[in-house]
Amino acid sequence: MPERSFSDIGFRCNPFRAMTREEWIRAAIIPETVRHAIAAGGHIQLLGDAGSGKTSSLLALGDQFHKAGMRSVYEYIPQKEKSYRTNTDGVEIFLLDEAQRLSQGGFFSGNEMARLLDAAKNGVRLLLGAHEDLTPAFRSRGFSPVTVTLSTPGAEELAGILQRRLNLFSLEPNHTTFSPEAVDWLRSKFGPILRTMEYFLYDYFQGERPEGIIAVGPLQKSLDSFKSPVVEEE
Repeated sequence: MPERSFSDIGFRCNPFRAMTREEWIRAAIIPETVRHAIAAGGHIQLLGDAGSGKTSSLLALGDQFHKAGMRSVYEYIPQKEKSYRTNTDGVEIFLLDEAQRLSQGGFFSGNEMARLLDAAKNGVRLLLGAHEDLTPAFRSRGFSPVTVTLSTPGAEELAGILQRRLNLFSLEPNHTTFSPEAVDWLRSKFGPILRTMEYFLYDYFQGERPEGIIAVGPLQKSLDSFKSPVVEEE
């Protein structure tokens, strides 16, 4: 075990531990492409692999809408579920995560996707997180969503994401930060899958207790012993 505690290096805990929903919202940085799509209006689907930031973006957007006084609701569809529970009457914006799980009609199931799109026809703005392109379902109802595919964040954006995470759990004063070279290395190793990057950085902080400027060398060394946890698909 490391000799130093997290408080010794200026943190309340490991800054890359699992977060509560409230912490997740505070740590999130909404990608620029998503912000532009929101400003343009219309229905939006966020596409990306598991761990690419769809949930973070939806939660942060829901929080912003709530603070702006808008009637918005966020819902996550668990595995093996095929329907949503939200009553959309009176809802302005419905943020639905894992929307590809909705049933689309069949011998043993109703058509939950049709129910969702009927709500959109009645004035509810949809912001969906999905692993599959749902455009064909929209088009069957005569309209289309704006599609934003979440990709590898740019160096400046990733640096901001990492720094916000450090700041969220830091004690004052704390000057720990990632060097530009370290940020570039993390981008090259983990691409758009931010969740695996977080798992790696959790292990790194558990073993190294870094402080000051985090350089590439120690991260590269830690990668040799890192084993990404096996996580079921969302």
